[in-house]
Amino acid sequence: MLNAAVSFLFNRCSAFVVPYGSGCAGSGAFVPALAMTCCPSPGQSVTLSLTQGLGGASAIFFFGLAQSAIAIPGPGSCTLLIAPVWPLIVTLPLSGSGPGNGSLAFLGTIPPGSPLGIVTMQAFVIDPGVSQGYSNTNALELHVQP
Repeated sequence: MLNAAVSFLFNRCSAFVVPYGSGCAGSGAFVPALAMTCCPSPGQSVTLSLTQGLGGASAIFFFGLAQSAIAIPGPGSCTLLIAPVWPLIVTLPLSGSGPGNGSLAFLGTIPPGSPLGIVTMQAFVIDPGVSQGYSNTNALELHVQP
């Protein structure tokens, strides 16, 4: 909540982003991290970034409307931290080369007229160097407000 208060004081923004949970390590024991800088309000610009993934791999982003904690069967003890409800799955390539060097930054705009409320997201990075075949990030909860 401190981030929300600081954002409101300096940006006059009532919307905010809350990171939660932890990711699952990939090659080199690097755990990818997901972050967003923005005022998540309709019509506002946002920057979504993923760091510490496997360079040259692809990241798969999942979106939902609530937090969750679903243990993924198999090796790795990884957890799906969102309750996926949308058929929207986005795959993007990571720059860099090798363990921990993969990253991306995506600048976009929340469409005007977007519904207000909570949106969750998490990314999984394809990683054949670990037994489960992927690593995953923490999750983000966006409180989309006017």
